[in-house]
Amino acid sequence: MSPTVHQLTDEPSRLPPRLTAPARSGSVGIFVALIALLAVVVTLFLFNPAEHAFYPQCYFHLLTGWQCPGCGGLRAMHRLLHGDVLAALQFNALAVIALPGCGWLLFQEFRARRQGRAHRFLTPRRVWTGLALLLVFSVLRNLPAFAFLSP
Repeated sequence: MSPTVHQLTDEPSRLPPRLTAPARSGSVGIFVALIALLAVVVTLFLFNPAEHAFYPQCYFHLLTGWQCPGCGGLRAMHRLLHGDVLAALQFNALAVIALPGCGWLLFQEFRARRQGRAHRFLTPRRVWTGLALLLVFSVLRNLPAFAFLSP
């Protein structure tokens, strides 16, 4: 009878170690996202979208002449970063009003993940509510009676 591998090495066979992802692999993604967000905020603070052509234009507005729910959003955020809340509201009231709510939801998601709890940021109810708000805001800002909602 020939010797087996175990008899030649005198060691029991072992499985190779399981490769696992580092426990904090999501931290790198969050860090990169925060750096990108900071770059966008600094650019938006320094360069007025009404005066610089490198910002994207609204193709919906160019094709139809109607205001989409995002029209005026960059100009609103620029004015908001400079502390002019009333001018920001005139450019895009929905973006300015929704900003604290979205920030709160993101904070809740971050806190839940840090505590190891499951938390759903985008629930079906929130998605449908948001889509309904966008639709109503889009229709209203294109009606003559609600011209104050247009930038």
